[in-house]
Amino acid sequence: MTLALFIARRLSLRTASGKTQSGIAIAVTGIALSVIVMLLSIAVMMGFKNEIRHKIMGFDSQITISLHAPSDGRDG
Repeated sequence: MTLALFIARRLSLRTASGKTQSGIAIAVTGIALSVIVMLLSIAVMMGFKNEIRHKIMGFDSQITISLHAPSDGRDG
């Protein structure tokens, strides 16, 4: 028996009698739920990051100071 076939049979969700192995089913369900929760939390954090960025960029001061190039005396 090859190693891959041994591992596949060992980790299959059904036993030889047709019953589902509860430990593996619980583990697969737990991993699936944790991936879903992680993706949702990343999406929420990206939304908050964009919202905060828009609020900060939307803030505008009453007076803006900028560099003025010196003129050569002509009104031109």
